[in-house]
Amino acid sequence: MLVQNLNPSPNHQLKFDYPNIKNAPKKSGGYVITAFNNTTIYIGQSTDLSRRMKEHLDGRQMEQHTPVGVAFWFYYQLENELNLNKLERGWIQQYQIASKGNLPPLNTATPPV
Repeated sequence: MLVQNLNPSPNHQLKFDYPNIKNAPKKSGGYVITAFNNTTIYIGQSTDLSRRMKEHLDGRQMEQHTPVGVAFWFYYQLENELNLNKLERGWIQQYQIASKGNLPPLNTATPPV
């Protein structure tokens, strides 16, 4: 599923790399990590997007090859902490509908209710 097909569509984009950690906000929001062609490979949320981006880069999980490629873009949408679960769950449900029940390739669990 292309990130642009999510509703609401994340409205900020950064290259998923160490130099861009400083450009990611230290604010809460939902985020989508995609391959170069904008195909979703991970959906998440954080109270500090900059910290979370760094954790993903340090953890090396996003270096894994998926059927659609490796992590290249970090899309995000700022969101109030109280709405993070709803945003992430909505995006994952949209992904699952489009992919016949599957999670994004690098997600391992569904978000809390």
